[in-house]
Amino acid sequence: MALPRLGAIETLFNRRLKPVIARGDTAALSALTGLRELHLRDTYLPDPCRLTALPRLEALTFTDVEIAIVNFADSLGELRCLTRLHVHCVTLDDCDCFDDETCAVPLVKRATTLRALSVRPSDSDDVHVGNHDTSDLTSCLPMLTYLDLNSNDINSTGTCGLTGLRNLAHLDLSYNDICDAGAAALTCLTALTELCLSTNRIGTLGVKALASLTDLVYLDVSDNVEIDDEGALALAGTTHLTTLCVSRQGFKEHGTAALMATLRGELPYLYGIGNMLYGRINYDLGPW
Repeated sequence: MALPRLGAIETLFNRRLKPVIARGDTAALSALTGLRELHLRDTYLPDPCRLTALPRLEALTFTDVEIAIVNFADSLGELRCLTRLHVHCVTLDDCDCFDDETCAVPLVKRATTLRALSVRPSDSDDVHVGNHDTSDLTSCLPMLTYLDLNSNDINSTGTCGLTGLRNLAHLDLSYNDICDAGAAALTCLTALTELCLSTNRIGTLGVKALASLTDLVYLDVSDNVEIDDEGALALAGTTHLTTLCVSRQGFKEHGTAALMATLRGELPYLYGIGNMLYGRINYDLGPW
C-alpha cells in the first residue's frame, strides 16, 4: 500500500485491499501519524504493535478480522487517545496464552481511555465478553458511556456484572438472555438514555422495572413475547420515551389499545403496534 503519501489523512477505511495485511503494509500504516480513525475489515493483522505509532488514534474498528494476539493488549494500552473500540467477528491468531482464549477483557483491560466499546461475536471462536467476564470488564473500564454486547450469551448473572458502569448512557444487550432479573438489575444504571434489549426473554416484570428509568428516551424491547397486557400498560404510563420498539409482543387488544391511546399522540416514534410503523426509527445510535 502506498500510504505514506497520505500522511495528512485522519480517517482510513481498509476493506479487502488484500486478504492479508503484510508487515510492510502495517509499517506504512504506522507512518500515518495524523490518523484519528482506522477501520479494518476482512483481513489479517499480523503485527498490531504497529498501531502504537499512531499517537492521535481515537477510534479503532475491526470487522471480520483475524489478529495476531502477540502484543495486541499492550498495543491497545499504549494508544492514549483511543476512546472508541469496535470488535465485530474478530478471531485471534496464536491465542493459547489465555485460559479463555477468546475473552475480550484481557485484551482491553489496559485501554483505560476507552469510553465506547462494542464487542459482537458471530460464533464461539470470536472475541467475546462471556457471562462471567462482565464484572471484570466493569472493573477495568468503569468510565464507559457506550457499551454494545449484542449476541454475547449474557444472562441475568452477567447483566448484574455490568451494574457498576454508572456512567453508561447507551447499552445494547440485544440477542442475549437476561430475562426479567437482568432487566431489573439494569435499573440502577440511572444515566441510561438508550437501551436495546430485543430478544432477551424479558416479560412483564422486566418492563415494569425498566419503566423506572426516567432518563431513557430510546427503548427497544421488541421480540420479547412474554410481555403481556400488564407490561404494555406499564410502558404506556411512561412519559420520558421518544422512541419505543415493541414489535412481536405477547400483549393482546387491551395492551395494544393502551399503548395506542396513551402514546400515539405523545411519542414521536412508536414501532411495532399492530404490525404498523408510526413515524420512523433512528437506529444511528452511539459514536460509530
